[in-house]
Amino acid sequence: TLNDAMADAASEARVEQVQIESAQSESDFETIASTSSGEFALRMVQYAMEAAVASSGGGGKGAIPPIELVDVCRARSERSCDVRFLLPILNGFQKDEIIERLPQLIGMPADFGGFAAVLSQLFTLRTPVIPASELLVEIHRIAPSSKKAVAAAAAAAKSAAAAGAGGESAKTLVSLDSLIRATQACFDLSTVYKQDVLAVVLQKVVELNPTPLLFMRTVIQTLQLHPKLQSFVMNILNRLIDKEVWNNTKLWEGFLRCCQITMPKSSVVLLRLPPQQLEDALDRCEPLREPLRKYASQSRNVPGYLLALIAKKS
Repeated sequence: TLNDAMADAASEARVEQVQIESAQSESDFETIASTSSGEFALRMVQYAMEAAVASSGGGGKGAIPPIELVDVCRARSERSCDVRFLLPILNGFQKDEIIERLPQLIGMPADFGGFAAVLSQLFTLRTPVIPASELLVEIHRIAPSSKKAVAAAAAAAKSAAAAGAGGESAKTLVSLDSLIRATQACFDLSTVYKQDVLAVVLQKVVELNPTPLLFMRTVIQTLQLHPKLQSFVMNILNRLIDKEVWNNTKLWEGFLRCCQITMPKSSVVLLRLPPQQLEDALDRCEPLREPLRKYASQSRNVPGYLLALIAKKS
């Protein structure tokens, strides 16, 4: 009957709670690493964190986990290739380990909060393990892989874990879509990723070599959220010209879109392009031509051959 089923479920829950309390009271953190049930182990981790916070008089989410818990959760995650075990213990890591495990953390399952849960956990500390600007820079450092390669790497990690070699024996790859979702999670956390933080990110990422594929998307999104950064972004665009941004088709398209968004201010940037690249820019993005022509015709410093190039239509 329904009542019997509910009674059985309640009984199972009580048994599980007793098991958790027993493990915690005996400080048997190794049970977390060895139990066959991942869901049960995760509930044990949650209970262990709550007990640690209560005993220290801490403030809940974002508290520093006991070192023993960090060790066993790390071991469990590596053995089972399950990134969920890393979420509760993030604030027990050093910055270098956060960076090292960033590809895994970006893959945090959506039903576990996704990468937004990672950010929430990291930035509840008064002094985060890793500064917000540095975290977003490191996301840009990750080279995206094809979805096929990502799937193959994930399968290899699971096979290694099943064979007892541990999931760490296979490299975690990240798709461009996953990187975009991770950066979006950062932008969504507007209380942390404010205008000044994003400006620092742009300044650092533009100096990376090669320029990350994701960069122009980040520049444009920053501008949309913080239009006051237009003048600052002109410096970023000028730096990209120095780095010959036109040699990467995707970045070049993003560069031109950014110039279109920031017209007429970006006219002075476009006029720094070599003639061949300026002609290509106007052919690729025709809406740039007329505002640039107006700007150039009012400037005394634009040579005649450039005026003719700008006026010419493909």
